[in-house]
Amino acid sequence: MKSEKLATRTEFKMTPAQVLYQRAMTTPNDLAFIDGEHKWSYREMAEGARRLAGGLAGRCVRKGDHVALHFPGGPELVVGYYACFHIGAIAVPLNYRWKTAELMSILERVRPALYIGDVRLSRKVDGVDPSILALERRFFVGESGEDDDMQLWSGLLADETSFTPSVARDTYSPAVLVAKFDTAGIKFVAHTHAKLMALFGLPFLCGL
Repeated sequence: MKSEKLATRTEFKMTPAQVLYQRAMTTPNDLAFIDGEHKWSYREMAEGARRLAGGLAGRCVRKGDHVALHFPGGPELVVGYYACFHIGAIAVPLNYRWKTAELMSILERVRPALYIGDVRLSRKVDGVDPSILALERRFFVGESGEDDDMQLWSGLLADETSFTPSVARDTYSPAVLVAKFDTAGIKFVAHTHAKLMALFGLPFLCGL
């Protein structure tokens, strides 16, 4: 309740995606994210988010749809969040430690319009029934090895000439749906754009 009180309508007039793009315009070369030896500027992060947002829209992902993000961390996870925020889709982070049965129980509940995950976690997803998550709706980041049928994230990114949808502006619409297992079963906690800003600021997504 305390965090919701912080997120008053007078305090948050912009979504995280809007703030990211504003930072990319005003301080494009400032450091936004560090992943080992790799450093991402606000310009690079914003460009990645825009391209992925265009790719999601091109795959008919719309406002309010769920997009599953399955990573142990890294810049692609952050870009995935912001691309969802851009089009108004709801990001559903999946714990990389979950086993196939746990993943299936979550995915069966949320029925994501699209899945994006680390290729190293692909075997956990292989066992998920296609009726829950269609094979053509699964995309992976990393080297596919000998699996020529695996769809890579690079094929999901829109190019500069592709249509990019306008940025969603409703700060009090759902942005992230977090699933957790407890003694009572599966618990879902939804966070609005405003609540994320109140809790974490920018950038904030490493803790989700």
